[in-house]
Amino acid sequence: MIIASRTPEGTPNHCSVCGASVVVEPSRPPGDAPCPACGHLLWFPAQATLRLICERIEAPAPEDVEFEAEAWRNGSMRLRGAQAPDLVRRSLLIALSEAQVLQLLGEPDERAEDSLGYALYRGVRLSYRGSPHRLRVRLSAEGSVAEASVVER
Repeated sequence: MIIASRTPEGTPNHCSVCGASVVVEPSRPPGDAPCPACGHLLWFPAQATLRLICERIEAPAPEDVEFEAEAWRNGSMRLRGAQAPDLVRRSLLIALSEAQVLQLLGEPDERAEDSLGYALYRGVRLSYRGSPHRLRVRLSAEGSVAEASVVER
């Protein structure tokens, strides 16, 4: 018995070089993949690529919930997205030191000289870059939190 080395998932296409009919998962963007039979680069129509992207988008924005530190640190980006408005609205980070923020929220996904960034999910957006939203925590010159806001990446 010969075991297939590839699964049938993906988008159908036809290789113009070797004539193979293939079903492969193209990269997004730009919508290309190598032919598994000969290695020739295959292009997939943009409409098929967009359809595949749309099928992978999560549900609409989560309902806002009250901030809870342990859930934030251990939860998904979706849970963070639901908690972030409460965290900002109640000014829970304002005047905390950077060390206190790290203890409360955990390590940031992005760090700059004067800010910390935490990835979160606030709703649907066609994007190839991952999470389109961040909790941005801006630090003052003294090292305490001056501002916290939910921003688009």
